[in-house]
Amino acid sequence: MANKIIQPDSMASLLEALRGAGKKIMVAGGTDVMIRMRANPPEEALIIDLSHMEALKSCDINEEGLRIGAMCTMTDLWESPLVQHAAKVLSCAASQVGSTQIRNRATIGGNVANAAQCADTIPALIALDASVELMKANGATRRIKVEDFVTGIGRTLIDETEVLTAFLLPEKNLGKAGGYCKIGSRASVTIAKVNCAGIFSFSGGVISEARVAFGSLGQRGFYSSLVSEGLTGMTLDALKTEAFIELFVQQVEQAIPGRASLAYKRSAVKAVAVSIVEQAISEYRG
Repeated sequence: MANKIIQPDSMASLLEALRGAGKKIMVAGGTDVMIRMRANPPEEALIIDLSHMEALKSCDINEEGLRIGAMCTMTDLWESPLVQHAAKVLSCAASQVGSTQIRNRATIGGNVANAAQCADTIPALIALDASVELMKANGATRRIKVEDFVTGIGRTLIDETEVLTAFLLPEKNLGKAGGYCKIGSRASVTIAKVNCAGIFSFSGGVISEARVAFGSLGQRGFYSSLVSEGLTGMTLDALKTEAFIELFVQQVEQAIPGRASLAYKRSAVKAVAVSIVEQAISEYRG
């Protein structure tokens, strides 16, 4: 039996597609899933192409915070004045995904659902304490923290009868100074060997709160309490010393002890640490 392709253009038609029988494959921008499908063609699958779902392509602020539709592309996130103002760290991470052509197609929903350990947007979303919104075939929704949603390389908590519809960024973390950096094998269009995002609150020249998350250190992105708590209370002068960099090095050593890549990543994370903090301070000072 050949695969069937359906292109819903409304929430009603999307729900109808979800209620269909058999295996389902969601296609957003297609930049990741099409590669996998060519390498391992599925049998008797219902392919649901979400590219016509205009309802999943908007960003807006509500009483809870910033809601980002799962079908927003990386270019959308980078060029959106709303996202740049409310969640600049995410906008910055999106700007570093692949090439211009990839950014014009790749979506935030696909970037997270693909669950690559090196995904650019995942550390930024975790730093922002974002949640995913999943919609079931009956229209009911549930939310899961991004850090919990991704369980390993290529693995998430999404059910076969669900679709990822949006991301919710809590109001308390919006508008904070932050930074994103990745180190790879090339200067541009590179896959992260180490990537990291952080948001910071400053008060009187002191970091009053920090939320830092890493990618490419193990099988999934994660929030670092070691770095976040270690940076909290540091003065801007302390951020000019090696003291804060050592926190990032310690996190690498804790995350991948004994790995062949440890020496490289221990060195690379020093540049990541400096870049993130410099971005945050520059944004804080305006």
